[in-house]
Amino acid sequence: MTRSTLYSGNVEACVVRIERELAVGWRAAKASVPDRGSVAGEEEDAEEAEAVGVLRAALEGNVIVGRVLAPRLQGPATATINTIRTSRTLGRTSIDAEGRFKVAAPGVEKEAWESGRLVLRIETDGKAAERFVSIAAASELIRRAGPIASRIFAILAGNETPVDVAAILAWFREDPSRILRRQVVAGGSTPTDEEAVRPSYL
Repeated sequence: MTRSTLYSGNVEACVVRIERELAVGWRAAKASVPDRGSVAGEEEDAEEAEAVGVLRAALEGNVIVGRVLAPRLQGPATATINTIRTSRTLGRTSIDAEGRFKVAAPGVEKEAWESGRLVLRIETDGKAAERFVSIAAASELIRRAGPIASRIFAILAGNETPVDVAAILAWFREDPSRILRRQVVAGGSTPTDEEAVRPSYL
């Protein structure tokens, strides 16, 4: 089961077929299209989905920057962030003539690592747009770490396994230069004991 299955509206199914005979095979047969039927409220849900527009957004540190692609929105707006666990209002923002906006998002990056899913919703004058938020730090981590990135993500989310830890340790053992001292921004001073050796992208 994935987190999206347990905590969101996703629907997933797994079908297992157990065959105890050694010599088995699949045979194709014609099938009729099943009658899907109607679900109460389905038409209303579809209309609501069509009414919600599309935006593009990225989390950069404690700020979300983005642009509303459709419909055309401009002026004061309210930003709401949704994860698989919670939903909260980030506050007010302003959408310029090109659809661009910026909104403070303190603490959202930590939530992103834990939940792995962020959806931003912008509302103004009865109109709304929403979409997933990309995480700039995650993109940079994937670029630097490559295949081992998924193991690092597991540790950051707190759901790592001993296999993940072993893989990361082996990765550092292959090339110890991957462990770098944290860059010091001001004056080129020497890192203190508190600025211990650690992966530069964590």
